[in-house]
Amino acid sequence: MCIKIKATKYIILSLVFLLSLTILSAQSIRRINFRGNHTFSSSQLQKQLTLKPESFLSNIGLKKKEDSFHKYILNDDLSRLENFYQKNGFLSVNIRSRVKRFEKDNSVSIDFIIKENKPVLIDSICFCINSNSQADSLLVRNE
Repeated sequence: MCIKIKATKYIILSLVFLLSLTILSAQSIRRINFRGNHTFSSSQLQKQLTLKPESFLSNIGLKKKEDSFHKYILNDDLSRLENFYQKNGFLSVNIRSRVKRFEKDNSVSIDFIIKENKPVLIDSICFCINSNSQADSLLVRNE
């Protein structure tokens, strides 16, 4: 009985230690910059991201997952930015990221480098209807 309690105690202490190492080793996000964005403001682009620069709460130890740098979240955010631009007509947008690490305070700065290229503009839309089709007779009846 005594051995089980000690073993459980050590397992719990080990898990707490590993969890604290994970939290402490996570790099905070010092700053997020956008370069090359001419159409959308930096604040509009920031709203598309999951990653957020550190806030007052993260400075006092109340970190959220999005306050810490993770490569897989950065990759998701790159996709989100591309989708945002493409939904707004910039089909050939090119976005890449550059991460600068600061060992002194275990933080990173993220730059998103954007090449918007020209937006796709629709000049006109033309509908062609075969005069022998059912749609033609429906159009005549509705007039």
